[in-house]
Amino acid sequence: MPVFKCRTADGNGKVSEFLREAPSEDVLIRELHSENIYPLSIQDISDKTMPSGAQFSLPRKLLIELTDTLSLLLRSGMQLKDALDVAQTMFRKGKINILIVYLLEEVMKGNTFYTALVNAGSVFPPVYRGVVKLGERIGSLDQALSRLSSYLHEEKKVRDKLISSLMYPAMVMAMAVLSVIFIGIFVLPRMKEIFSSLGDTAGV
Repeated sequence: MPVFKCRTADGNGKVSEFLREAPSEDVLIRELHSENIYPLSIQDISDKTMPSGAQFSLPRKLLIELTDTLSLLLRSGMQLKDALDVAQTMFRKGKINILIVYLLEEVMKGNTFYTALVNAGSVFPPVYRGVVKLGERIGSLDQALSRLSSYLHEEKKVRDKLISSLMYPAMVMAMAVLSVIFIGIFVLPRMKEIFSSLGDTAGV
């Protein structure tokens, strides 16, 4: 069934954006009118695909934020579709919005969340996809995402500590190199001049 991206307004003028399945745009418009919702724009996105993994990547910080958000929404009792729908309203711009909309489209087409992650290319690391697959298989996707959230936070802490521990030796090495360059350019020529002038004085 086609998936449409809707931008609508209610009787109070509140504007909303969401995805909805419908047999056709005309049927969707009638459904919205019956709910006293007025469409501002409707776009069929059934055939849209996300940019290939080679051109699409998500910063680790945003991946953590997305995982935290979905984990919280699922643990509050939401279904995956609803959680993704809410998430797209929370992350309205940039690559993360494109990714969430894409995942929601895939799930609304009947694909599992794991399949949606795989179809997203290299955005999600293998361990992420593996934990989600296991969570769906045993019926505890909320727990799987909660554990992924903890894992990603711990991984970030370890990475930050590693970067911090490497920064000091790198700074010491940089200072040593700069010192050698300074001595070679400024100190040694000056010392050569001093010794040369001392030699001339001794000769006199």
